[in-house]
Amino acid sequence: MVEGPTVTADPSSPTGYTVTFVYHNPDATQVRLAGDLTLLDVDTGRTTRYQPEEWEPGRYHAGGTEFLQDMTKDENGYWSVSVPLHAGGLSYWYRVWDPTQGWENKRIWDPASPHPRPPGDSSFRVRNNDVLDTVYVPYAPVQDDPVLEARAAYELPAADPAQRGTVQYVPYTTILGDEGHHLGVYLPAGYDPDRAEPYKVVYLSHGIFGDETDFMVPVNVPNILDNMTARGEIEPTVVVTMGNHFTGTDLGFGSYDRLNAANNLVEVILPFVEERYNVSDEREGRAYGGFSYGGSTGGFVIANHPAAFGYFGFFSGNPTLTEANYDDLEAAVGTGDLTVFLGNGVFEGGPDAHNAIAESFRSRGFTAATAQVPGAHDGMTAGQLFTIFARDHLWKQETPGGAVDVSLETDTRCVVGRAVQVVQVTNGSDAPAQVTLSSAYGSRTVTVGAGRSTAVTFSTRLASVPASEVTATAVADGYEGTTVTAPYAAYDCGLQHGIQGVVPITEILAYGQKVTAVAVEYSVDVDPRGLDLDTFTVSDSLYNFRFNPIADLTDPTKRADRTITAVYTNDTPSLEADQESDRGRYVIIELDPMDPGGSTVMAWQGGVRVNPDLQTRVLQNEAVHVWAADGDGQGAVLARASDVARAPTQPAVNLLYDDFVHERFTTSTGTEVPYAYWLPEDYDATKEYPVVVILPGHGQGYIESADGTNNEGVQIASDIPAVAWLQEEWTESEEDVVVLAVQNRRTGSGTDQAEAMVEVVNAFVDEFSVDPDRIYGSTVSYGSVLAWAALTDHPGLFDAMLVTGGFGASEEQAAAIAASRTPVWVTHGTGDHLLNVVTTGQASFNRIWNAYMAAGLTPAQATALVKYTEYPLSAFYEPDQHLAAAPTYEDSSILRWLLDQ
Repeated sequence: MVEGPTVTADPSSPTGYTVTFVYHNPDATQVRLAGDLTLLDVDTGRTTRYQPEEWEPGRYHAGGTEFLQDMTKDENGYWSVSVPLHAGGLSYWYRVWDPTQGWENKRIWDPASPHPRPPGDSSFRVRNNDVLDTVYVPYAPVQDDPVLEARAAYELPAADPAQRGTVQYVPYTTILGDEGHHLGVYLPAGYDPDRAEPYKVVYLSHGIFGDETDFMVPVNVPNILDNMTARGEIEPTVVVTMGNHFTGTDLGFGSYDRLNAANNLVEVILPFVEERYNVSDEREGRAYGGFSYGGSTGGFVIANHPAAFGYFGFFSGNPTLTEANYDDLEAAVGTGDLTVFLGNGVFEGGPDAHNAIAESFRSRGFTAATAQVPGAHDGMTAGQLFTIFARDHLWKQETPGGAVDVSLETDTRCVVGRAVQVVQVTNGSDAPAQVTLSSAYGSRTVTVGAGRSTAVTFSTRLASVPASEVTATAVADGYEGTTVTAPYAAYDCGLQHGIQGVVPITEILAYGQKVTAVAVEYSVDVDPRGLDLDTFTVSDSLYNFRFNPIADLTDPTKRADRTITAVYTNDTPSLEADQESDRGRYVIIELDPMDPGGSTVMAWQGGVRVNPDLQTRVLQNEAVHVWAADGDGQGAVLARASDVARAPTQPAVNLLYDDFVHERFTTSTGTEVPYAYWLPEDYDATKEYPVVVILPGHGQGYIESADGTNNEGVQIASDIPAVAWLQEEWTESEEDVVVLAVQNRRTGSGTDQAEAMVEVVNAFVDEFSVDPDRIYGSTVSYGSVLAWAALTDHPGLFDAMLVTGGFGASEEQAAAIAASRTPVWVTHGTGDHLLNVVTTGQASFNRIWNAYMAAGLTPAQATALVKYTEYPLSAFYEPDQHLAAAPTYEDSSILRWLLDQ
């Protein structure tokens, strides 16, 4: 038997063809043919699936529901099955059970497939057990469908082998420095590395569960371009595909960061490809296409690199762009100098979304077109859409019209330690222009085509150059001469240019830690005189663990620009109280702490932790200059304006949080309890200090994952109580206080956890100079469980307790508290959505009050010992009424009450 798919003309088949699939594996115990081979009908839509034998006109093979059919094994170990299929390149794979290889329902591509693949198991689809292959079925007249006839004409291999290009997978290193990744490269038939005119090139990005193989197989781009080129419908074009799962090892959204993918494409892949292949390095010769999540990634490319590509194809995945993004795009490429195509399959939904986006592009003067094809959300639909994009839209942009319009864009670069001035000349006329450029370092005359740009360089032979200008005089047939000038900034090749680092600076506010400033690091001291509130844009995720699902953390639609309140220079990544510049290489960008966004605490494994990958991003909108040597005039450019959003490069500077010491204590039962403490700056062991013991909520309890990752210290960051005692503006007291924040292990009963906490407190009191008559507790939510237990079982340990948003004390616990006469202040939010105020806050107060009454105290005496405050919604500046600690700690009189007990 012949391994692989064999296509046979079959008059008895509804499509005119039957395909027999043969797979050889004597050791397998079960094999199934699988693929995107069930059918959807344009009349019934997505509601009914049909089997291949039920094909009739108007039905198309579609993904979304896996086709599965058992294969039969013969005596020689060959497995086979036959099915009728319609025309085109169709996706299939095998599922194999082979105990000798440890395979159980292993998804494999066809071993008989001729398609090149990346080596080993390096590609994402192999690692994710999600590979695909393609079978090519001709068109038969019985199918009577022009769509299928066209698909066969483009998607099947070119009839003449000499007209077929080649596919190879080339290793490269990603923007994150990771090796072992590959680019797919298609070179057209007859590719000439020495051709005078570089080949135009299309860069293609896959969907969320794809990789660099998808557009080769099953989208079939090589075959489509082979056939298109052979018919003269497109000039020979190079294609580059990439795998975007390189941000971590997650087998889903976690490893596909669209911003990383966009930056990797423009900053790494483009230079890599242009250095090794004879392809265009101009936007007019570059196109970007993306399927599904790859289409969405195209929005990140436009938003962050608007001048990188002249053509965009969005296949079943639309970009999310703001008005500002469209404005930036128009400013970067000029009105009309862009072609956009958007499309999807009829079984995916209507065209309204991509039609609206197309209209947004058209409103800016760009060319935009849309289409729908009979298909679902799969590679076969992507192939049909790519065919339309390549055949009807690539490399056919209309010539812009209008009056003579010559513009200049200047830049200075260092080549072998010497400054080279570059001027980009753009001719906006509809006729070629002769442009004479004059600078301090020579003159050049060039011809710039209609609607084209060209770069001209002037070698200065100097390591540094002062500010200067270049003048361009342009003439064109039928137009009056035009003279324009553009400035060059001073430049020094001895400097290390660009942003060198981004350091977030965090503060802990009433509702937890957030980024409230950013320090941008440069190689030398920065001139502060050129800085203002518009020099930078800082954006961040709007995610807040109290309100939002974790998916919002990296969702680009759930971000916002922060409000910048001050910009100044400093010699360290730290804040200045007066917000005045000190000479230094750091630019400090202070942010409005009341802005939404910038929260550092994230949901994690049933609790919370401080996010190790902060989503803060910094964009430098204007050039930053070196501190002038004589303090006068403008120094050389240190960093140009850039459309690349910079992520943090160093750990955050965490104000107050970093002042805590983190330790662990082993209890008498062998339990290791993490805790953090803070001592006054001028701590004197001969003095006795009051200590406030912070008992956090359940989510802030200690968690450790299987790989050793943990959330130690989050009890400091998630809420205000631990750090409020360090700040006179919160306590309105000048008294020094020791703070001990115990992080319970979240194992055993509340009583067990309370006993462990008590051991930590006793050991701490023995080690440090603490006033034994001034040991106070302050709780958040679940911390109250530990507090009630400790007050009951260890009367006299705590001299007062502040319980915020907590669980209810039992009658027994209330009686014990009354017996010890321990002062307690209970606070709660009226609308607490987690702990009902009636059965918790109010109940605790009432039970303790009643216990005092039963003990014979007067109301006045009881009032001095138990207090209760209930907060309405208006008291919370963020709508989390469970966090009663926020309004409680905003009332300094309550904090002073605690210290007065």
